[in-house]
Amino acid sequence: MGSENLGVIFGPTLMSTHEPGSEFNPHEYQLVTTLIDYFPWLFQVNVELEESKGKELKLAEAELRKIMSNIDAPRGSVENSWIVEVFHNQNSVNIKIESGQTLRDVSAEILYRAKLADGDYALHEFLCNGQLQRPVHLSEYLLNTTVTLWEERVQRSWLAIDYNSIKEKLKIFEPPPPDSVEQGSLHMYEAKKKWREVQCKLSQDNFTYSKIKVKTSLNLLNFTWYLGCETNLSPPTQHCFTLRCVSPTRDHKDDIFKVFCAADEAEMWRWLYRINYVKFKEPDYRLVRSKRATLQNPNNRNSFILLDSRLPT
Repeated sequence: MGSENLGVIFGPTLMSTHEPGSEFNPHEYQLVTTLIDYFPWLFQVNVELEESKGKELKLAEAELRKIMSNIDAPRGSVENSWIVEVFHNQNSVNIKIESGQTLRDVSAEILYRAKLADGDYALHEFLCNGQLQRPVHLSEYLLNTTVTLWEERVQRSWLAIDYNSIKEKLKIFEPPPPDSVEQGSLHMYEAKKKWREVQCKLSQDNFTYSKIKVKTSLNLLNFTWYLGCETNLSPPTQHCFTLRCVSPTRDHKDDIFKVFCAADEAEMWRWLYRINYVKFKEPDYRLVRSKRATLQNPNNRNSFILLDSRLPT
């Protein structure tokens, strides 16, 4: 719609210079038309700069969609690659990864470039200014994990090498018997800082929670678990975990986040053990110098760049 048509529509409403029932005043729509036509000069807007930024954004989005469409392709079948920054203490290392590579495939490179010997280390993903965190399983596609760090919903996120603390938390549990059911009550976040107690049940791959007479079932194979929740949700206790489901369209603005709060730490880890068991069976998080991984040329700075930067704060 042109500026003149917009002026005719909004002029009488915005200006209101004539009495009801009087003739239409052309100055009303002409003034609005002029404001629209000369808005770059009036509001000091650099049209060329804004158009340039818009084109760059569209190109970046197109490249991101191209990468996302090939994440699950077999290794070597596409040429897409990504530079991943991994933090450790006061340093970080940049690692080039390709579609189809799991964390196990690049585990040796991460340890080598971070100058770490074999030890009890794990790669952790931090979201939302570090309020949500989880260890990355060795079987996960690392490119899939990394691309989500660029999304607006999970901004201020990063990957870091840390002690494999989850091993200590999960080793006290025994693998559940076949077809066993885990159930109990948790508090679930709804909206506007409101939490509701719900009855939860975990059976095979399904996590079901009930409130009043409504039951909702989540397929855990589609969800990723995180320790903690965003502090602005005002949880009743500090023993929270978040389930995140990536949108089928791979538009992470539409991701589903379900937040639950347990009465104590033991109860929280009991649920996380069962959720983790559904996803991976074994808590295989320890970074190792796997024979499957091949170190790339350390002199090739296009593959790896050792940085001296601080952890995000």
